[in-house]
Amino acid sequence: MPNTLETFEQLVRHRTVKELLPFLLALDKRDVVPVRQRTLSLEKELQNSFEPTGQPDQTRSQLTAQRAHLLFLAGLATYSAKESRRLSPWYGFDLTLPDDWSAEAEAPPFLAVIRQFKPAWLGEWLARRTRENGWAAPQYSFVRELLATELIAYAPWLTAQSVAMLPNHYNWRRNHAPGGDITDLDLIMLADMRADDTLLRRDLPLLLDFDTMVDSSSAWSGKERKPVTWQTLLAELLAGGHLDRGEWLTHCLLALRRDFRRPLLTWIKTLYANLKPTPEELLARQSELRELLSHPLPLVVNFAIDQLKEIWGRPAFDLATLLPLAEALLSRQDLKTGLRTLLTGLDRLLKADAAQAAPLARLYASALAHADAGVQERAAKSLAALLGAKKPVLNAAQTTEATDTIGAYAELLGPPARAALAPWLTAAPAAPVIPGAAERYEPVADFRPELSATTAVAPVADWHELLFLTGQVLRHDDPLALERWLEGLLRLQAGLPADYAGQLLPYLPQIITWGREAGQPLTAEQAREVVRLGQQVLGHTGLAEAIILSWMLDFAEPLVPLVTAGQYADFDPLVRAEQQRLAFAETLLRARRALPLLSTPTHAPHWLAPTVLVQRLLAYQAAGQEPDSADLSIALARLVWANAEDRAAATAELSQLKHDGLRELIVWLLAPGITPLPTSATEAPDPSKTAAPAGATLTETLPWLWAVAARTRQPAGEFPALAALTPPDCANVVRPCAMNWEVVAASRTHKVSWKPGITEETEHWLELQVRPLAPVAAPPASVALYSLYTAAPVNPKYCWNDLAALGANYPYLAGLLPQYPAPLHWRPFTLSTMRDTGETGFRQILSQVLRGLLAPGPALDEPAALHLALGLTYPQPPVRALALETLLATIDHGRLVPATLADALGKLVSAGFAPLPRLTGGLVQARAISPRTDDALRQLLEALLPALPATPPRQTNALLTLYLDLPGRAGHPVPAPVQARLREWSASASLKKLSAALLA
Repeated sequence: MPNTLETFEQLVRHRTVKELLPFLLALDKRDVVPVRQRTLSLEKELQNSFEPTGQPDQTRSQLTAQRAHLLFLAGLATYSAKESRRLSPWYGFDLTLPDDWSAEAEAPPFLAVIRQFKPAWLGEWLARRTRENGWAAPQYSFVRELLATELIAYAPWLTAQSVAMLPNHYNWRRNHAPGGDITDLDLIMLADMRADDTLLRRDLPLLLDFDTMVDSSSAWSGKERKPVTWQTLLAELLAGGHLDRGEWLTHCLLALRRDFRRPLLTWIKTLYANLKPTPEELLARQSELRELLSHPLPLVVNFAIDQLKEIWGRPAFDLATLLPLAEALLSRQDLKTGLRTLLTGLDRLLKADAAQAAPLARLYASALAHADAGVQERAAKSLAALLGAKKPVLNAAQTTEATDTIGAYAELLGPPARAALAPWLTAAPAAPVIPGAAERYEPVADFRPELSATTAVAPVADWHELLFLTGQVLRHDDPLALERWLEGLLRLQAGLPADYAGQLLPYLPQIITWGREAGQPLTAEQAREVVRLGQQVLGHTGLAEAIILSWMLDFAEPLVPLVTAGQYADFDPLVRAEQQRLAFAETLLRARRALPLLSTPTHAPHWLAPTVLVQRLLAYQAAGQEPDSADLSIALARLVWANAEDRAAATAELSQLKHDGLRELIVWLLAPGITPLPTSATEAPDPSKTAAPAGATLTETLPWLWAVAARTRQPAGEFPALAALTPPDCANVVRPCAMNWEVVAASRTHKVSWKPGITEETEHWLELQVRPLAPVAAPPASVALYSLYTAAPVNPKYCWNDLAALGANYPYLAGLLPQYPAPLHWRPFTLSTMRDTGETGFRQILSQVLRGLLAPGPALDEPAALHLALGLTYPQPPVRALALETLLATIDHGRLVPATLADALGKLVSAGFAPLPRLTGGLVQARAISPRTDDALRQLLEALLPALPATPPRQTNALLTLYLDLPGRAGHPVPAPVQARLREWSASASLKKLSAALLA
């Protein structure tokens, strides 16, 4: 007769819920732990076992949906809180009660098991699942049943999540209805809610207390598929008196004070607005509305101002309390429309209470410092009305204070504000205008990285720092930490403590996140299998993880070469070169050779001093170790050849290097002036070795190292002599690869079945496409770093995964091409086209590129300027703010080339890809920061204005106002191309005056 465990396994493998349920309900207490352990082991066993599907060469996991559901029920019955963390219902077997179920009806299997075993961890488990996925919130009727039977304790947060999903859960009923439609589903939902006093009084208000999916949950009613949302449901319940209108008005205002998602705050704001509060209701809640003025989001502040403006002319309105809050808002540059509304309203309040003239004058004067021209103009007009009143409302001291403030902010005022305050602006004695006397902006011609003690990279001091740095490396957010860690590991390997592997074990769960029992020792077979499968250790992140796993095993076998990009991605070409470099480091570690990588930076963030490179090459020579070609290629790309003092010292030591070809290459690269390539670099290599196979010697790869050195020394140079080394159409060898980008209109038509009378819809958008001007060939060697991206194939199935990986790895890859990053900057656009809607994938990589441009570096080339132009006109404000910070940083470091950026901006705006107001709003904030910045903006605008179309885009007047008022424009005549464009625009009524002022 089979024992309990054998019976359990037979039921799981060959039976159904009907047979398993009686077995579980009759389970003896002493059998709970053995069945729990068998459940865990059987799940793993079935998951890793495969059976034929009946189709040729196809198999499937033995853990079918039916078996997984049976194991889930067994877990409900036997698991402790610890094991419950891995418990999850299989898709299609959710914890859902039938539509017409009542407490007296037969319990579904999962509820019968819960009633029998009463797991103490059930409430925490439901909450944890909901936090991981808001759409997995438990069914509200299920939660009510558990509460009624005291199987869980009342938890407001969990209840709020389940209430929020009520429309969705009702919508599931359509899956069982004929035709997939339920007539008057909205009325059915309302009837059920009106009959449930607990829902109305206790649980529905929780929707405003917690961040839930209430703004997304919905259903469809009837054949016409009428949308049913919480907005429509709550409106009916409030209108019918089933919910207290006053309580919900107050509750909405209190909810807007919380740190909720923007969409949820918008939903609450809409709910409040739909209730259309009366002036009396607003006056009763003016204290709650005033508190919203301190909210960090403009969305909420503007809403509060819109509500307050309806009542601030009423006698019961408390103006004295509002003024300090209004003054605090003036320092917020993210508020524009709301501040203009506020200032307009304060003008009306002054008529009702003249005693407030002095504080209002100070408030108006403070508003003159705001970056928005509209806010300035509104404040200037209000202040002018106070100062110029026929019957004085300010005393002499107050008037002097106001005029002094006007004078202090005079340089910040735009033309409209200056015109309004002209009678009170003190005219300074006019200084003679000397063209060119002001600080002039000029892009950096030859960028020279700083090699000093300030930027020097400190080596890892000891084992303790190396152990700490291992955790930093696993975070994968600091390229320099990886470089320091590799250098320290190679140098300190011989002196590590005997139990170092045990001290590394706490890092193991960060690498192998599942499929391994806690405390289980790591074996070489397990590490090899984890790396080979490409599910947990993969991509650029997996390279360092593979070295750590290999380190834990005392470098028993190489693991870095086994790392793949994963199942749904392609390996980035530069990551492949990095893999070769780190595989070489692993080889040195396995051989116990304390040699550094040639490419390890000596100065932050990724620069290599020539003297150190030569010293490392000599150390390799003394040890009889040939350099790795990928490591040497990256070292050449990072080499600071422009530092005269260091390169002189390095050149003096080069005579000791015995490899003639490598010595000649470095001598040429470090030469003080530009010299022709030597004969050895231009000789055609042996045709039989043009492929430079893996494991090629230094001599075999040397011709392509010349290509890297030449492009590093002269990024824009042409080297016809290198044509013999590579195919004629290989990018960035003989000459820089020319790329063409354009904005193209695209559309897609798709079928529609859920909208009455509509069978199909067409979506239109603009997309940015980038292609090489001419066909390109793949590089003949993987060490040709600058040629890898242009010819790399793109798999349309994985392009978005590859784009996400590029965004995650960008800081590391940028450190491989610091002196000529153009191939890397073009790469996102060749992976996938970019739409004008601002997709999340492009937002990540765009933000990474912009952060990379914040540091000192070479002048921005075309792709870098395109990224900056896209950032300045991006749909999301956080990206535009980052782009503005990048623009100012590139001006400070001399990286900005105004004509290049203006060309990109002009093409984007002219094609309709980016609206001009997004750009103007940022450029206005950059005004009057410094004379150098103003001059850079002047050059940018003078190149941009002729690039805009003859038909002026919307709000061109704001751009012309900025140009007219730019302090850096003094002494510089309007260029002829700008004059020609202004004459064309003068036909427009909105631009006539501005054009005339500039042409005067």
